[in-house]
Amino acid sequence: MSSPQPQETLQLRIAAAYLQAQAFHQPIPLELACYQQQLLMKLADLAGSNAESLALEPLFERLYTTDLYLVIACLQGEENAWQRLQELYQPLIHDTARFICRNPGLAEELAANTLGHLFLADGSGASRLAAYNGRYQLSTWLRTIVARQALNECERPYHRWQRLAELPEIADDHSLRHTEAAIRARQCEPILQRVITAAISQLSERQRFVLLLRYVDAAKVGDIARLLEVTPPTITYYLRQAEKLLRDGIINRLREEYHFDEATIRSFLEELRDNPTYGLAERLRGATEG
Repeated sequence: MSSPQPQETLQLRIAAAYLQAQAFHQPIPLELACYQQQLLMKLADLAGSNAESLALEPLFERLYTTDLYLVIACLQGEENAWQRLQELYQPLIHDTARFICRNPGLAEELAANTLGHLFLADGSGASRLAAYNGRYQLSTWLRTIVARQALNECERPYHRWQRLAELPEIADDHSLRHTEAAIRARQCEPILQRVITAAISQLSERQRFVLLLRYVDAAKVGDIARLLEVTPPTITYYLRQAEKLLRDGIINRLREEYHFDEATIRSFLEELRDNPTYGLAERLRGATEG
């Protein structure tokens, strides 16, 4: 019995991905033939001149095929699909806009208009949603769309000096093992929550967005660079700069607002280092979900 040819193997994998996505997104109708055709087109675009079955299979394994199912259904004009897109991602769009924009009114406007913006045609006449190729999670891609619009708007002179409302705090539910550590945590927790939240709010929109992708979405530096159309060293610079500003902001607030001496500040920094409750990912996630 002969083994399946590469093209047959790829078609079988697409069929399996189709069934999995269909089960996840029920009851959105989408024909297998349409899904397969659109996926093969996406793969060919990604592969470029090397668009042969052997080259397409590794690319296919890296695609977010369940996300592509929803996008393809939206592009086919399925009303249920657009409703599903809104149901799944409107909260994320809203929270991302609110996190990045210093101007709350602008954040609300961007969040309300993003899906409509994606529905409309671009310069080539195709829906902007067609630009999604499945290489990244749909959530990360949507964050990027919101962030680009937000950064463009926030960099205009009449938006730049709006203050960001205080970000929500996260209750500490971390169970500490030792009594001494528990006492220190209870003493440090409310102060650290306030100074970390305040330090995050002082970052620029671009810095917050890069941290959001890196520590909440766990995106790689190279992927963030491709999304923002800059070089990986530029993203590394943004990350180091933002992390330094966060640390400096925390130290300055402990020193200037609470008038702690250097030994006390070191104690707070040790608590910040030892207690994962105060991790950057959790703090950023709390800011976007509040």
